[in-house]
Parts: sequence; structure tokens; C-alpha cells
Amino acid sequence: FSGGRSERIQFTGSMISILPSRDLAESFVDNYIPPFEGTHRLLHIPTFKTELARFWKIPEGLGDGWIAQLFMILALGCPRRRGEENTGLVDMFLDGAETYLSRTPFLYKPSIMTLRTMCMMAIAKQIDIVSIDDSDASWSFMGLILRLAMATGLHRDPAYFDSIPM
Repeated sequence: FSGGRSERIQFTGSMISILPSRDLAESFVDNYIPPFEGTHRLLHIPTFKTELARFWKIPEGLGDGWIAQLFMILALGCPRRRGEENTGLVDMFLDGAETYLSRTPFLYKPSIMTLRTMCMMAIAKQIDIVSIDDSDASWSFMGLILRLAMATGLHRDPAYFDSIPM
């Protein structure tokens, strides 16, 4: 995922410590919601806001998949109109998302959170937050996401799932 960045940021221990203040992080979340959720609906916003409030109380309580998703939301919501000013911050969020995603069993036991994170990564590639060295990389990555989504049964009619309200 980090293909186009010149130097990869290495982390040890918890990366939650690299998050900006709550106010700044929530402003990045607010920057993410209108443009991205308006066109690429991935989140149930009220549920996410409730989870985010819970995250600020117990940061490790929601799991690595959720934190990877948060890092991608922050990367996509980080203002980029100020030129190079926030490039390092965006790269740090992208590395955080990649690190937390790698801590999950996303390849053999994908969850809705890991699928959302990967979809956000694909969006980041499409809007040139992440440069792609190979012209087929986005297509291959989307194929992987599709296969993982199908492995979880997301392609099936909701009538087959008792836990999904109709």
C-alpha cells in the first residue's frame, strides 16, 4: 500500500500515540464525511460517531480493524489544500492504517471493518494520496476486496441473514 512514498515510517508499540488531539482528529473526521460518504457510502455515521466517542475513552477497546479504519478516515479527511504542509501527517495516517490492518486476519477472516478500510485505501489510490507504481495495481486491489467481500457473504440476498433487519 505504501508504494509511492519515499520513506516508510516505522513504528513500535501502540501507534495510537501518534494521533492528533481529539478536536483535530474529529475535525478530520468531519472533513471526511461529506465528500466521501456522500459518494462512497461505507459507514453508518451515527454508529461510527458512537464508536468514536467510545474510542476516546478506551482507545484499544474497539480492535485493530476499527483503528485501521479510523486512520484511513483521518488520512482522507486531512486537509490537503495547504500544499505540502500536511503531507507527513497524511503519510503517518496511511502507515497507521496499514499497520493496524496487518494486525488483523483480513486475508483469511475479513470483517466489515477491514473491508471498509481496504475500500478507503482504494479511494486513496484513486485520488492520488498514494501513488501507484503499477498501472494495474488498483484493479488488482479492487479484485482482492471484491473476493474478500464475497467470502463474507456480502453478495448474498439479505433475506439469508437473520441478523439483518429488512
